Amino acid sequence: MDVMTEVREPVLLYLEHLGVIDAFEQCCTLVPRSSIADLSAYARGSGRDVRAVITAGGTPMEEAIWDLQNLGLIACLGVGYDGIDIDRARARGVRVTVGRGVNDEDVADMALGLLLAAVRQIPQADRMVRAGAWKGELLLPMVPSLSRMRCGIVGLGAIGSAIGRRLTGFGSSIAWWGPREKGDAPWPRAATLADLAADSDVLIVAAPATAETEGMIDARILKALGPRGYLVNISRGSLVDELALRRALETGGITGAGLDVFATEPHDGSFWRDLDTLVMTPHVGAWAERGMAQAKAMCASNVSAFLRGDPLPSAIV
Repeated sequence: MDVMTEVREPVLLYLEHLGVIDAFEQCCTLVPRSSIADLSAYARGSGRDVRAVITAGGTPMEEAIWDLQNLGLIACLGVGYDGIDIDRARARGVRVTVGRGVNDEDVADMALGLLLAAVRQIPQADRMVRAGAWKGELLLPMVPSLSRMRCGIVGLGAIGSAIGRRLTGFGSSIAWWGPREKGDAPWPRAATLADLAADSDVLIVAAPATAETEGMIDARILKALGPRGYLVNISRGSLVDELALRRALETGGITGAGLDVFATEPHDGSFWRDLDTLVMTPHVGAWAERGMAQAKAMCASNVSAFLRGDPLPSAIV
């Protein structure tokens, strides 16, 4: 992706990970949000020249972002854009771009990693060995074989499809549910989300975060999944009713879970710390070399194209 351009306009970097700066150094001058004490005052002052903002997409944006009078582009580094008020952007004439397809494979890898860790009790086994508790008879309970488990995928987009392909390699039976039929889907679609949960041993959440999907994995769905079931979420924390999930794990309503995403991020883990049947990672599903390189390159291409006045490679607004 060619990001070469003579334009050196200031672009607001609304990210904590400053490791992305190198991807943009040839097309603009990045102004990190962390370097600005009062964003609204900045917008009224030197920020008047800012026409583009780079964000993670899932990060909620401050109201003061809209004080940038000449804002014309919000470029998301990843595939998500739930932290952006899309209706407001459209009304303001602000374009929004995403990193379509950049990290599907990496996030799918994380989903399988969490699933294996939860089902095969890898963290528990690791702690047992480290504590010197492996002395003859294993203290871990027998676990199910993934190849014989029924796996349900919630949301069969690019990431959900990549998860399904991986599960096929394990020999697992696969079904999925989403609000719309997909004529080319290689696996059967359940009539409802509750039906998918009831017919699955594993429920993997890969749907986008929208007003319609918020809290969709609730107590009713977890009850349908049942006491031998597992939940994995690599989408967004908002899709899962976390209180209902905690109760299900506490009471044996489901066997275990793996989470890479949470309703509030970052958090200190205290809400979950005492649950040995839960495997957690700090929203790092996309944090892998190839996907991040592709995400940075696509985002830089969108920013560069906008500053030049060229068509945007991956605009959604």
